[in-house]
Amino acid sequence: LTLLNSGVSVAFSYVGRDFWSALSSKDTAEFYNMLVKFSAALVFGAPVSVLYRWQRERLAIAWREWMTNRVLGLYYSNKAYYSLERGGGGVEIDNPDQRLTEDVRSFTAYSLTLFL
Repeated sequence: LTLLNSGVSVAFSYVGRDFWSALSSKDTAEFYNMLVKFSAALVFGAPVSVLYRWQRERLAIAWREWMTNRVLGLYYSNKAYYSLERGGGGVEIDNPDQRLTEDVRSFTAYSLTLFL
């Protein structure tokens, strides 16, 4: 799906280039020809791009849910919250469970941006 989305982006690049070239050269026949090709690329490319984005967001939610459950499970398993509540280490941390979930959210979002 990633390769297909990249292919759609490349196709839009070429079609857009030819479309604007025909428009700037005031070639009416080529303009209408490229308008048809651009419309066809839009009809094919838009669903691919939307499907790619939807699948990526679905993966992000599933990964974030799994990772949040894992991190919070580790946090609660050894009663680490006791140490944090009592100011273990001399530093008081406000809302550690919320911070953990926000860290997981930002980690998964940036990782998916990097790899997909």
